[in-house]
Amino acid sequence: MKKTLYPGSFDPITYGHMDITQQALNIFDKVIIAISVNPKKNSGLFTFEERANLIKKIYENDDRIEVIQMKETKATVDLALNNGCNTLIRGLRNITDFAEEVNLSEVNLLISDNKVHTVAFFANPGKTTISSTNVKVLFNLGKDISKFVHPVVEDAIKNKLKE
Repeated sequence: MKKTLYPGSFDPITYGHMDITQQALNIFDKVIIAISVNPKKNSGLFTFEERANLIKKIYENDDRIEVIQMKETKATVDLALNNGCNTLIRGLRNITDFAEEVNLSEVNLLISDNKVHTVAFFANPGKTTISSTNVKVLFNLGKDISKFVHPVVEDAIKNKLKE
């Protein structure tokens, strides 16, 4: 079975993330979505458990998706190897993503002793502007986010921000 690890903060998961997941499923038998902290971003809207539950609910009828949480500080390549994966999935929306992912790919390859490779997928048309940050900003501005997130996520955001 060919498995791959798709790491990210997924706060929240968007149609962009789901697009990359679907592309990965066209090649791999199983995609392990690893929810992690992004040190470059502020604290999240959803807890690890909430993010995991949202993703599990979206993919509840697809046994090719597994969701894990990466709460501890650990190299992503170690998490991949510990889960039987020798590849990481990354999504590319634009040239900025490309530049960042090329560097990260090389570092991951070096620190894994050439055991973990990165497979990058280009976002499909209409998905290049979708980001978790944009979803939160648009929602806070009172804009419709249904084009960017699954209804399960939209409902969760509405309920979360009412609190």
